Amino acid sequence: MTTLRIAVDAMGGDLGWGATFPAVIKEASAQPSVEFIIYGNQIDYPIEQSLPSNVTCVHVEQQIKMTDVPTQALRYGRQSSMGMALQAVKSSRADACITAGNTGALVALSRHILGIHNSIDRPALCKMMPTHLGCSYMLDLGATINCSAKQLVDFARLGAALYEYTASVASNKKPTATAIPSVRLLNIGSEHFKGMGVIRDAGIQLQTMQSLDYQGFIEGDAIYRGVADIIVCDGFVGNIALKTSEGVARYMVDSLRSALSNGDASGIENNKENNKKDSFALQNSPTKSLVRKWQATCDPGQYNGAYLLGVKGTVVKSHGGVGGTEFSYALKMLIDQLRQKTTADFADILVKYSH
Repeated sequence: MTTLRIAVDAMGGDLGWGATFPAVIKEASAQPSVEFIIYGNQIDYPIEQSLPSNVTCVHVEQQIKMTDVPTQALRYGRQSSMGMALQAVKSSRADACITAGNTGALVALSRHILGIHNSIDRPALCKMMPTHLGCSYMLDLGATINCSAKQLVDFARLGAALYEYTASVASNKKPTATAIPSVRLLNIGSEHFKGMGVIRDAGIQLQTMQSLDYQGFIEGDAIYRGVADIIVCDGFVGNIALKTSEGVARYMVDSLRSALSNGDASGIENNKENNKKDSFALQNSPTKSLVRKWQATCDPGQYNGAYLLGVKGTVVKSHGGVGGTEFSYALKMLIDQLRQKTTADFADILVKYSH
């Protein structure tokens, strides 16, 4: 088996080294066949433990902050931890890189260092969304805020190429050579006359493409039904939809956890004793194990990590505010996808979805 090599921007994100370094050490110990190259400041964060043999640390003093604007990243960021991780992919020292850093800076540096695939104007952040039928790919989730109709069509092509490039697809089975990915545009209504002109224009263009199975518009409540392999929107809408979904999931999990631990705190005084009995019964019933499984399934941290598609290299963006556990989930996703990818080149697959 070919050894996988992953470059890690250890300084990106709100927690930086404190989240990324423990996650890498954990995954390196669990996956000895994967090599990790950590780019980070070892003066401010000295390593006080022996490292697994498959971990290499490269000292980098410069860091891109979450408050930096993309122009600053382009001017000063090539020697930052993020820039060095991207250059490792460019020079083939790594098969992929991962960062929890500044999204705008990542998009700008990735375009500058790695370049963009032919016929693609702008990159898009894409991730697998859990659905009733498995998973769907959704993009863009924040890389390109204002999109033209042509760029929305490009996003559909990128999602289709990723669908074919990897084995983990919406139907949980490897696509066949004859499979045509189904595509939907996220809109405020399913009727063809709804939404802004750019979305309607994108729909008209997608209808003419024989390489994609365009099935019209969907509303936000259909994202998790599994009605399409690929869901397309601009980065403004996609980012809001994603973070709203994560907020609702956390609210539901926390509310359920609170109910299991404390009973219904909203009950009136006369029902306190009954609430305690109900809570005790629930905590000591088979229902509790089912609830725990539901909590694990709905935990948004388990779905951390999105691909930056359109650039010439494999780049994964983790949420900026996550801790080590969530960053570890993104690492696992990246490793699994690298192992499951097809032998065909992503650029060659992308060409298939040009008409």
